[in-house]
Amino acid sequence: KFFMNSPQDLPPNYRRFIENQLRERYGFKGVPITMVFRQK
Repeated sequence: KFFMNSPQDLPPNYRRFIENQLRERYGFKGVPITMVFRQK
């Protein structure tokens, strides 16, 4: 879960960037990732 001030303002391309960085950094290639963005 990611907590932020305005999750609705997070552009889809930045969500994809975060997902790709997690995959690359931690070796999650081929593993489904569910990310939840919530308001603080």
